[in-house]
Amino acid sequence: MKKVLFITTTPFYQEKGSSLRVYSMAKMLSSEYIIDLVTYSLGENKIIPNVTIHRTPAFFKPKVGVSKISPSKVILDFFVFLKCLSLIARYRYDIIHCEDFEAAFLGRCLLLFNKKKFFVYDLHNRILDNLTIKESPSQLLRELVLRCESFVVRRCNLVILNWNKYSGDDIFKNTTTILYYDQVDVDTIEPCQLTFKGEYLVYAGNFEPYQGIREFVEVFSKCDVNYKLVLIGSPSQEIVDFVQKDNLSDRVILAGRLSVPQTNYFIKNSIAGILPRISGVQPSMKMIHYFLHEKPVIAANIECNLELIKNNMNGFTYSNEMQLINILNSINNGEHSLLFKEGLVKTKTHLRELTTQEMFLGKYYAR
Repeated sequence: MKKVLFITTTPFYQEKGSSLRVYSMAKMLSSEYIIDLVTYSLGENKIIPNVTIHRTPAFFKPKVGVSKISPSKVILDFFVFLKCLSLIARYRYDIIHCEDFEAAFLGRCLLLFNKKKFFVYDLHNRILDNLTIKESPSQLLRELVLRCESFVVRRCNLVILNWNKYSGDDIFKNTTTILYYDQVDVDTIEPCQLTFKGEYLVYAGNFEPYQGIREFVEVFSKCDVNYKLVLIGSPSQEIVDFVQKDNLSDRVILAGRLSVPQTNYFIKNSIAGILPRISGVQPSMKMIHYFLHEKPVIAANIECNLELIKNNMNGFTYSNEMQLINILNSINNGEHSLLFKEGLVKTKTHLRELTTQEMFLGKYYAR
């Protein structure tokens, strides 16, 4: 079997976006390849056949933020690079597989020592999109990032695109690309003892300001509806304070951090999922999670939410507060019940087709 050096500059394993992508990709590749997976000191070990996990030094375990460059991440990335160098000195690898930009940049630097290896860049989001989701970078930083990205992409044998929105970007025009959506395990379900009764909408993810959760809860609080709102994840203090101040604890359920099987239970039994993000152009893995459960999605009408969400086909999109209020009221009246059935089945089938192992390994990956 061929051997893969799999570089991932993220905590692994944790039950959140990037880590879930790494797990599903490593699990799939391990059916045909032997894998050395290099990752941070953060996270828990996960047993995958044919996969050996190599970590940065255990004494350095800082807290790492979402889509944020920090001195701690730079140090962790440096340790990842040193670990990769030591492995390359000891073993022969046929493929270098890199998860997202930081890992791809390190992998590209490793190619300076051996130019013949098959180089794969598993791109979740373009690096500039990650930087601009919270604030606008300076022109100098933008130019530097674009040059670094070009340095990586020019040498790629394969770029795995997580989102179709990137397929037409000029930087990839001379590179082999494949669209491969995130795999999500929706079949493993762990029933939870609910502390409330009745129907509900659900959100699962982080509570960063760009997600628009605070704004959604505020609109929800103004609607006289007979269903609840369940928020899964670690809520920001702002959300906690708002729920307590406005006496919303009986309508807005803060479920806290849950495992994927527990989250599956909440999504499966919900009316719909919500994606109220107010900024950013990269789509969210959450929409895939909702759609694989055949749940309609209520989403802000911004670019990142429109890759898969089609208004009145598999969900609702809104552009202002009044439109959202009308959507929430229509759900309360039961007007949504049969509206999305055909559209949701088509969306789920489309997602399944673009996450098949045979299509990916047989046609694109190094043989």
